[in-house]
Amino acid sequence: MDMELDRYELLAHPNPPNPVKAKAPPIGSTLTHLAAQLRQSREMLLNGGCTTSQSVQEMMSLAASAVEKSKGLVDDRLKETHASSVKLARLIDKVRSGRCAPPLDRRTDGWEQRTPGMLPELAPNMFQSEEATAALRRTVAQHLVRSGSLETAEIFARVRDRPCPR
Repeated sequence: MDMELDRYELLAHPNPPNPVKAKAPPIGSTLTHLAAQLRQSREMLLNGGCTTSQSVQEMMSLAASAVEKSKGLVDDRLKETHASSVKLARLIDKVRSGRCAPPLDRRTDGWEQRTPGMLPELAPNMFQSEEATAALRRTVAQHLVRSGSLETAEIFARVRDRPCPR
């Protein structure tokens, strides 16, 4: 788990204090390098460094290949980010569902200290009061509206007999 978190930190913050090796360079450095190459090519074209049509054509093909190479590096980095976040999400789901926890009657002393990521159990009467239930319903309705699920929000509002928040 620590390895995945370290990898996620690297992908989220490209310049960490303790860098973790990644297959592709950070997106920011890739784009900075590409911009420098394109500026250099532009300056050569504007300053007359390329006088013949063949040299202009070569310069344009070099610029196009630099763009394609940078695109490939960015795609690789995005694939790494996606794969890392999927692994992290699966790990979180596994911890939240309790699949990685031993049964309550078989837990050894100190298990809770070794698994700080486990979420606490909710009280059984958490949403029993009318105020808490109304706040929960209001929060769900607002989330549905903000996320663009207007039809679902309307159905939810009809089910709970209240107008949909706008």
